[in-house]
Amino acid sequence: MAGAMAQRKRRVLLIDMDQQGNLTKVTLDESAAPDLYINDILIDDPKITAEEVTVETTIPAVDLLPANPGRINLDEILTDNYDAIYFLREALETIPENKYDFAVID
Repeated sequence: MAGAMAQRKRRVLLIDMDQQGNLTKVTLDESAAPDLYINDILIDDPKITAEEVTVETTIPAVDLLPANPGRINLDEILTDNYDAIYFLREALETIPENKYDFAVID
């Protein structure tokens, strides 16, 4: 879906919140392990911005907020926090408004 949007000259941000991190595995070059992950901005360090965590994928015009399957299960941690529904929205507010045409959440 993101590839089709990119072919139509749309800029896409993929957000991998799946604990298996399949979207991250599929869209990144195998040698390109990110330094930061979605976990870092949602639960570890709110001073880290989504723009700092975002990486380019192998698909032109498509960027990714990667998941780290080897770390923490976001579902378990965020389920107990009533404010968790706002964490992603607040993190995405650090990205310039017109940088992406679409965001796709996995």
